[in-house]
Amino acid sequence: MLAYCGIKCSECDAYIATQADDAAKLTELAENAAKLFKKEMTPEDVKCDGCKAISGIQISFCNQCKIRACAIDKAYDTCAECDEMETCETVAFIHKHNSKARDTLLELKD
Repeated sequence: MLAYCGIKCSECDAYIATQADDAAKLTELAENAAKLFKKEMTPEDVKCDGCKAISGIQISFCNQCKIRACAIDKAYDTCAECDEMETCETVAFIHKHNSKARDTLLELKD
């Protein structure tokens, strides 16, 4: 499963910890996310079955994710389908922290 932004769910710490029901890892991820996003986060907030899941668990901010909303609005499977991906400031936030996700999308564009 591949997120709209290029993150491979099978390599995502939140997805892996959720699937393994790893409470310690979810707590660690919540603490890191709280620092990154400057807001209180709980282990429940970082549980995820993938941002493309229609039902089930999603990270608490998936419903606020501008990347996800844009891709859904444009009916894209990933941002790689968008001509503006390489200059998009919205997806750049993820790619700043996860260059592997950017590389994955660039491979799809080729």
